[in-house]
Amino acid sequence: MSNILWYQPEKLSDSDVVILNGNHLPNGIERDNAFSKLKKVADKAIGKKRPWQGYIDNYYFVKGSLDKLDERGRPLSFMFISDSDNGETKLRDTLRGVGIGLSLDTSNLLKKKVIRGTGKKAILFTLLLLCIVVLIYILSNKYGK
Repeated sequence: MSNILWYQPEKLSDSDVVILNGNHLPNGIERDNAFSKLKKVADKAIGKKRPWQGYIDNYYFVKGSLDKLDERGRPLSFMFISDSDNGETKLRDTLRGVGIGLSLDTSNLLKKKVIRGTGKKAILFTLLLLCIVVLIYILSNKYGK
């Protein structure tokens, strides 16, 4: 399983922080690969408001802000993915491991549980099934007598 956390540092001149399965990754190939994986999933969430959580490509994905501020007084941004069945717990465990918490907005967001498959595809599939049921009902009333 893989859990990847990225967040911006407090000092703008410092490198972004990337954590893979609880381990802080130094600059290098492993860090680049982990960040690329996270970015690939995150790119599919472009346009979603912040904070946001949901499932993308079988990953639990969250973007939001932390309870720490950068040197200009802005909340630190973060993104997280997990292929675990309990991604939110993995996020909280990872944050606890580095001694950082979530902003109030992001914490409130996480109280709203997300269910896999509640996207456009699920809505379209439901509408298609409803149309089929209505069509069968109409045909059975017209030709079934």
